[in-house]
Amino acid sequence: MTEKELRALAKKHADGSATEAESERVEAFYDRLQERAEKPQWTKEEAQSTQARILGKVQSAIREPKHGNSYVGEVWRVAAAVVLVAGLGLMIYLKINEQPTVQELATTTTATQRSTIVLADGSTVRLNVGSTLYYPETFIDSIREVRLVGEAFFDVQPNPNQPFLVRSGELTTRVLGTTFNVRAYAGEQMDVTVTTGRVRVATAMSQLVLQPDEQAYLDEDRQLNKRMVDNGYYSGWREATIAFDLIPFDQAIAKLARWYHMDTNIVIKAKSPCLVRATYRNEGITDILTGLQNIVDFEYEFRDAAEDRLSINVTSRGCIN
Repeated sequence: MTEKELRALAKKHADGSATEAESERVEAFYDRLQERAEKPQWTKEEAQSTQARILGKVQSAIREPKHGNSYVGEVWRVAAAVVLVAGLGLMIYLKINEQPTVQELATTTTATQRSTIVLADGSTVRLNVGSTLYYPETFIDSIREVRLVGEAFFDVQPNPNQPFLVRSGELTTRVLGTTFNVRAYAGEQMDVTVTTGRVRVATAMSQLVLQPDEQAYLDEDRQLNKRMVDNGYYSGWREATIAFDLIPFDQAIAKLARWYHMDTNIVIKAKSPCLVRATYRNEGITDILTGLQNIVDFEYEFRDAAEDRLSINVTSRGCIN
């Protein structure tokens, strides 16, 4: 429908001379204006109410009794009707497209610190070392969405009308209200582990639903998988507990090095990987390494590294049977 046709139909709709089909086309135009807004600030009823009030005034202007030769006045009344109806459409369009500006915030932890963040909805996020959380100052959309780089434990306030989304690399985690851990450090396995409630974890290709003590993870082929775990092994870092849940020895050393803010250089001479399962709470790195030597045959040494960091060199010869 061209602008000229729209103006003609609007005038006929206003003065009551439009056919039923023509009136439906005008109404459809207003409906499309409302639907074009992704996040309307007016309800459909509010828009219809405003439309009816203005059209009423237009009809009154058009039907106003004539006095003498009022051809010019008639032209002006029709012109006013068209302008008012077009103005109504523009006003509704601008109103429903009006979006408040919400500031995005970011909290970043260094390699030696952790942080607790309370979001606008009351949900809390415990951010692990070397991580960043991006989140809005307030949640105004139909979903509550945050982005994570690194690792964090989420305690989400229930709200069935506003699901909570965590985007972390290739994974998107969707919940209504639950507690879970998300790990998405660069170069390491990405996983989501549920403590309470249920979550849905998705990639671009597949999705899984998790319950307590279940974990979704990306394997080496970037496929999404699910397994049963002890969630304490993955969320224990919140309570100064470092735990290894049957993970390869080199991954255990990498996790330990990040925990104690160290660089690593690992040499594995064994043909098959050694899986490590152990838990340590408030223990020094030397004590932990000594404990791990009861499981894996390895040697280690500390060296000074740049920026006041230590480097740990580890050479592993295999598992201890």
